[in-house]
Amino acid sequence: MSKYCVSSILWETLVGNLLGDGFLNKTYSSSNYRVEFTSISNEILEYIKHLKEVIYFPICTLTPPTPYPNKPGVEPTQYWFATRALPSITQ
Repeated sequence: MSKYCVSSILWETLVGNLLGDGFLNKTYSSSNYRVEFTSISNEILEYIKHLKEVIYFPICTLTPPTPYPNKPGVEPTQYWFATRALPSITQ
């Protein structure tokens, strides 16, 4: 049994985000899926941070959203994060 639980309110939020900008991805190292989010604009970076750090905090790692491109001296145009790959998301 997983120590990470997706509550009903969190599940409803996940479904809503999947209907918007989120998508499911099956990881190579697991038989489970995770939910991924990519912002295509720096303008919604605060929204992406809020999703990761507040809404999906119980099922995410503590690392900040990943910038892309992730090169010194280049301003990122996108940010990405994913939840943990969990059986409760796969089911």
